[in-house]
Amino acid sequence: MRMKSLTILVCAGLALAACSVSTPSPAPSQFNTTTSMADVMNRIIDPVAQRMLRRSGSIDTAEGTKTILPASDAEWQLAENEATILIESGNLLLIPSRIKKLDDKDTDWVKYTNLMVQLAQEERAAIIAKDGDKMFDIGAKIWDEACTGCHKKYVIPTLPRS
Repeated sequence: MRMKSLTILVCAGLALAACSVSTPSPAPSQFNTTTSMADVMNRIIDPVAQRMLRRSGSIDTAEGTKTILPASDAEWQLAENEATILIESGNLLLIPSRIKKLDDKDTDWVKYTNLMVQLAQEERAAIIAKDGDKMFDIGAKIWDEACTGCHKKYVIPTLPRS
């Protein structure tokens, strides 16, 4: 009889435990974001974007117009690597603790980041196709629309006024 009571008690306890609603405790951040946003921009995103963007177009010199497209397979590979790094850098900007918001309804940080990623994907496709004109045009869009748009909203207003 005692064993039967114990069995019923254990089953009842398990049933109650199964029915109870538990709120999971918040998970600790899975990202180490000790690198400042300034360092992410100055040490990762800006240098790779500038190197990538300097691989298209032409320069007028006293000797004539000189193309600055990659000249070897190794240089084309570097350009593709740079575009890939820029694409993946978008993930660094979308880590929840790094998303900037000027108010609760502000979603422009995500919009500009996703635009940067989309355009960098297009840039990589142009690089793979070795299409210098398209590289130049998309590079201009990355600079004008994604970078400058975001910096106008989130960086320039925070700069100290002299």
